[in-house]
Amino acid sequence: MNIRKNKKSYWIFGKHPVISAILNPHRKVLRIIISKNKEKIYAKTLKDKLFISKKNINVEILPTNHFNKIINHGVNQGIGILVEPLELININSFYNQVSNKKTNISVLLSDINDPHNVGAIIRSAVAFDIKNIFLKKNRSPQDTQTIAKVASGGLDKVNIYNFGNAGITFKMLKKKGWYIMGLELNTKYTLNTIKKDKFNFDKILIIMGSESSGISPFIKKNCDILIKIPINSNNINSLNVSCAAAITFYQINSLINDDSSNTISRSR
Repeated sequence: MNIRKNKKSYWIFGKHPVISAILNPHRKVLRIIISKNKEKIYAKTLKDKLFISKKNINVEILPTNHFNKIINHGVNQGIGILVEPLELININSFYNQVSNKKTNISVLLSDINDPHNVGAIIRSAVAFDIKNIFLKKNRSPQDTQTIAKVASGGLDKVNIYNFGNAGITFKMLKKKGWYIMGLELNTKYTLNTIKKDKFNFDKILIIMGSESSGISPFIKKNCDILIKIPINSNNINSLNVSCAAAITFYQINSLINDDSSNTISRSR
């Protein structure tokens, strides 16, 4: 095999991340390897997935010690795939999208720099059927092995949009009818408050701020509402951003699917 790892390509390992990458039509796959002791488990599955994806790639069966040397990670499930990073999508292509979903939820990650947190947020987003993630150009970690590993296949199931000027982005989103909701510690509104109001917006953008300072004053001004997660403890006043994201996604989805819930006002 003469395909070599380049500076940008990286290995994805584990059953679910590998299959998700194969089935993603936008993912360029360079190489697929299986540990010899896992051949019976994965060979047919990979053959079927490659047929579905129409990717003509040979599956290499390697001695276990050789496989482990290439992947170089203790927990790899005996299956790996060498890929090129996904290209981020310019946000301009997002504005005119038409969706058949009753409610569309998207997430904007503002200056979240830890790839573990980004990966965990993507995994939670996929779990709650959130398909669109916005990342600030040159201010967020891009497609990396760490994000792919933590996202557990989720990275290849979402659309990652790249935005530059936040002011223009918010202006366009509001023009298209998006309701912008920011997570913030210092606000009187909580997820429980929202539950008591009527919730009927068909386009919701949830903004998650940086691990250290939250969302910026500029972004706060552009939010239709700022909400916080109520914490019943005097010892801890905040959650890790990926934990906060999962709770928020769950709560918003619960509201959307609950016809008895009341409405959020657009006024602040």
